[in-house]
Amino acid sequence: MPWWAYLGGVFGAATVVTASLAVNSPLALSGAIALGLGGQVLFSLAADQWGFFGLPARRLDLRDLMAVLFILAGSVLVIISGGAQA
Repeated sequence: MPWWAYLGGVFGAATVVTASLAVNSPLALSGAIALGLGGQVLFSLAADQWGFFGLPARRLDLRDLMAVLFILAGSVLVIISGGAQA
């Protein structure tokens, strides 16, 4: 088993603690989910670009960047609105 496989527990615990703190803050659940989604997308693009974890590296194209732009723009809108209902 590679050494980085053991880091899953550390990152899992950090995720639970961070999510707990974020949900109980003014950011609320919707903002925490939006930030989590944005972070996962950005990391997956970095893994694609540089071939992390033994994955084959691939060049990012305009479609990938547009998808990230729309996801992050939506996340910003959720956070700015503060989950306010119309």
